Amino acid sequence: MNCYDCEEQLERQKPAVGTCAHCGLGVCSEHSEVVHPVVRRFSGMTAARVGSDSRRLVCGACRRAERGAEASAYH
Repeated sequence: MNCYDCEEQLERQKPAVGTCAHCGLGVCSEHSEVVHPVVRRFSGMTAARVGSDSRRLVCGACRRAERGAEASAYH
């Protein structure tokens, strides 16, 4: 599998290092970001913060969309 963004934007083929956790596109290391979400476990009506040892690979487009959603949630 090749990186979608490399083929679409730069018209070159580069192997993907993984797939975006949101949209599923193949992405290379240049067009992806590893994010470390905080993991919460729910028990009844409360949530306990467990930590941020988890990781997700996301493409640039999905990461920009996440950041936009995060910013608008606090306004």
